[in-house]
Amino acid sequence: MARILAIIVLVLAVAAGAWWLLTKPGTLTLPPEPPADSAPAEAAADAAADAAATANDAAAEASQAAEASGTEAADEAAEAAGEAADAAGDAADRAADAAASGEADAAAEAAQEAADAAQSAAEATSEAAGIDAALTVEGFDPERVTALIEASIMSDAQKTSLTALVAAAATDEALRDSVLSQVRAALQ
Repeated sequence: MARILAIIVLVLAVAAGAWWLLTKPGTLTLPPEPPADSAPAEAAADAAADAAATANDAAAEASQAAEASGTEAADEAAEAAGEAADAAGDAADRAADAAASGEADAAAEAAQEAADAAQSAAEATSEAAGIDAALTVEGFDPERVTALIEASIMSDAQKTSLTALVAAAATDEALRDSVLSQVRAALQ
């Protein structure tokens, strides 16, 4: 869970850096003549590459959490994180291309896209980790588990039965392990 928090903080730092690059007056404006220094474009490309790396790390974390929980909802969150990581990688490539051609504005725009995609990956990772944690005895969250059950495609009778078991486990800690095992099996 600490790794996920660290990833989210890193993503926000990259997003803040990209925002700063995009909003500071004059930082990314091109002079009338070809730029002698492509530092702003390169900085944007570096920020985009960092965001893409962060998004890839987040996608890996989401995949691990999804594998640990074994639920379809966590798998979907991990898939969303992977798609966001791919988008961040594509944006980082565009930022690098723009930086190579001295297009600071295009590089900054691509860096912002990469930061946004990294943020999406971090959110999806948090979702997958939250699902995984809610399905453990230590992180048991009856409301979250009930929401997962209700959102699933299982029959209404099975939903009712599992929801009643979760409610019982909320008040009786001794039931949690067996109830959560049943819920994980039903959600797969």
